Amino acid sequence: MENGDRRRVRSALTHARLAGLIVAFAAIGFAVNLVTPVVPSLLLWLPTAASGVVLTLALVHTARSGALAKPTRQFWLRLSVGAAGATFGLMTQGYDVWRHPDVPGSHVTPLMVVGAGLAQLFIVFAMLGLPTSDGRPGDTLRLLLDAGTVMLAVGVFLWHFQTRHLLDGGGSGLIGSLLLTATGVVAVFAVMKVIVVGDRYVDRKALRLLAFGVLVGTLAPSVQPYLQTGHPGVFATMVGNPACFFVATLAAQQQYRAGRSGLRAGEPRRPFSVLPYAAVVAVQGLLLWSAFHSGLSDDLLVVVVAVLVTVLVTARQVTALIENGRLVHRLDHSASHDPLTGLANRSLMQRRLTELLQEQCELPVAIALLDLDGFKQVNDTLGHGTGDRLLVAVARRLAESVREGDVVARLGGDEFVVIMADATADTADAVVRRMIDVLTEPVQVGEHTLPLGASIGIAAAGNGIDAGELLRLADIAMYAAKELPGSAHVHYRDDLDSSRTVPVPA
Repeated sequence: MENGDRRRVRSALTHARLAGLIVAFAAIGFAVNLVTPVVPSLLLWLPTAASGVVLTLALVHTARSGALAKPTRQFWLRLSVGAAGATFGLMTQGYDVWRHPDVPGSHVTPLMVVGAGLAQLFIVFAMLGLPTSDGRPGDTLRLLLDAGTVMLAVGVFLWHFQTRHLLDGGGSGLIGSLLLTATGVVAVFAVMKVIVVGDRYVDRKALRLLAFGVLVGTLAPSVQPYLQTGHPGVFATMVGNPACFFVATLAAQQQYRAGRSGLRAGEPRRPFSVLPYAAVVAVQGLLLWSAFHSGLSDDLLVVVVAVLVTVLVTARQVTALIENGRLVHRLDHSASHDPLTGLANRSLMQRRLTELLQEQCELPVAIALLDLDGFKQVNDTLGHGTGDRLLVAVARRLAESVREGDVVARLGGDEFVVIMADATADTADAVVRRMIDVLTEPVQVGEHTLPLGASIGIAAAGNGIDAGELLRLADIAMYAAKELPGSAHVHYRDDLDSSRTVPVPA
């Protein structure tokens, strides 16, 4: 890792650590004021502003990473605008609480509504910029139906435990309830988007952290009705907002450390989501709880039976979907993987390479085309069974020698290809040297000790080049490498052609 990369990684870690310290300070002050309100209210609102600023800087830092694809950078940049809007709105709320400590209610100011609206707008804008699916028919409709189911369930819980209490505050309470409901809708949309979007452009762990952070920020005000009595100056959002910003900062750090998150070779997306079914069960649980506490003696048995029937039907449906999902996974894997080595096959390799070439990144895409030396003699003298075992051993060694995120595929016979995203010439050289090193060790197949050798051709993508042309250039370089003694690798140059002119070693 170069010095500049180390500095940028340390900067990402600094943002996360600083946000964590701010949350710890907010939590301690909040806990102290729950017992004895001695910490000034303004001091407890400062962590929200500070963590919001740290989050905005962390998001911008990630958006400026040269290792990320353009859609990824745009995603994090839009989130930074949303974070800045949310920070501004919450700062105005804290200022209003500080100026009017004796006024009850949620202190929803017009400027807070503007800031929160800007945050929600850009969160949705960022999420909409991510691809929803691989273009399969009905994906958008399924997303809307699933999101609608979960949204209704979340809305019921928000109403029962949160917004109906805020309506007691008059006009301010009504605005606050609408604002929180809108935030809940955004949270639901974010969660559902995480489920279906996969990790083609945004790291999966980072997406999950973002969704969790939005949920924390949405649900924190639900605790407020239980804090009002005897503690008028204590707001759950004093610690909830910094916690939300801290989790989002961790998401930005995760994305920065992961680099561009490519679609993993042959890893299918989940064919269904359990969230809508969990939402159905949760609503039934709320219905049962309300029936018990409302004293509906005559109808209680009907409610209990209805809830049990719903739960059983839901469990049966989820079980069937899980089995179908396993079947789809097996079919997808067999269609996209080589049955002998378990590596990506030619079809998946070409699809992944085409996707990378279509992305706009600051660093190029490189491929290494590898052909084993002397493999035909192994098949002819020791049999195809021994040759197959040799190929399996080679595949395992290649997969262990490349970087995380690189795609190793078997084209057929004894030809393999490695796709390297964000690879300079030096990076590609380093990866290929590791490949040659692991292939120099002989392979023990039964009672036979088989020496290995390989000829590797390297080609890097240029302007307007497609997957087929890039493979052709790597093939030319590979045949040039075969003219050199022993295991060798050659970078494609304009003076190389298919006549196998003897090149200068790479």
